[in-house]
Amino acid sequence: METSRFDGAEPASEATGTPPTGTDPAVVHFLGVPIDAYLALQEWNDAVVRECELIAALEPAPADMPARLLELAIRLSGRFAAAREGYREVVAEARAGGTTHVELEGRWPQPSEASVEAAVAFLAMMEELDDYCRIGVLLTEPPMPVVADLRRWFVTEMRAQVLLGDAPTPFRESGDRKQV
Repeated sequence: METSRFDGAEPASEATGTPPTGTDPAVVHFLGVPIDAYLALQEWNDAVVRECELIAALEPAPADMPARLLELAIRLSGRFAAAREGYREVVAEARAGGTTHVELEGRWPQPSEASVEAAVAFLAMMEELDDYCRIGVLLTEPPMPVVADLRRWFVTEMRAQVLLGDAPTPFRESGDRKQV
């Protein structure tokens, strides 16, 4: 498997099994990421973010638009652009090289319970948007199960490695992902 890093930092040592202190950067390893599922996740994220940006720009908002959807759209628009770029280039390069899975590495400069909780809240927001896709309020199709699974797994791995000091676990497609 090819290993690619999120921020271009020097390679990190293996997971130590202990949570980082508040001053040490956290290195999170995402093992066995299926490239096709990752690219589908990026495509879904791009589509739903574009749709939310359009909703957030509506002046005035349509009277029949659910207030919660408008709130989610406003919170999401503009905030997600940098995160959307994350691993895009390295995953595309791995795919071009014929690789089917990739190992990714992310660094969080100031790991904390608050940063993990922000990721958990973001996941919950995206899952609410899934629901709006499922009922047809948004035009974006709902994500495939593997896409929703991968998104949840990224946050689960971040939480386990950053807060608990757990060793990384490879992605396994499952319709019953453990709770974050």
